[in-house]
Amino acid sequence: MSDYRVRRPGDKEALISRLTTGDAKVFPTIKDLLVFSAALGRSETRRTPLASAGSDPVRLDTFVRDSSVEYFIFALAIAAAPDDPEIVSEERTPDRIKIFEEYANGGLEVLQGMLNARPHLSEDDAISSIVSDATRTAQANEAPDITAFADELGL
Repeated sequence: MSDYRVRRPGDKEALISRLTTGDAKVFPTIKDLLVFSAALGRSETRRTPLASAGSDPVRLDTFVRDSSVEYFIFALAIAAAPDDPEIVSEERTPDRIKIFEEYANGGLEVLQGMLNARPHLSEDDAISSIVSDATRTAQANEAPDITAFADELGL
């Protein structure tokens, strides 16, 4: 596989650090946070282009070592471009990465908004609240449940 990289949003470096390092660490790796955020962004139909790239993009190989994450990235791309069968071709890998990055950025916006709106919540409680809300919504609407996906990823 080529040396493709997944960028993280530069304007959310503080949030990424807050959720992946230190005592308030909720996600074991940046990869795990970005996958969760992309699922959240898709769930909330929040796809936001990156205004700027943060430091140290993550190698795509890090994501696709886990086939469920690789399939998730493909599924996001197919859902974003349903009339474009070429989105799954090797040549379109950069396009799939961009779609993933944009959904992850949108999900990070949702997380940041929740943390800003509910400063009394810890980071862990905010994530739990998002998952609980998604579960209730999914059960009420019989929509896909992102918690099953999060469980599969070990989040």
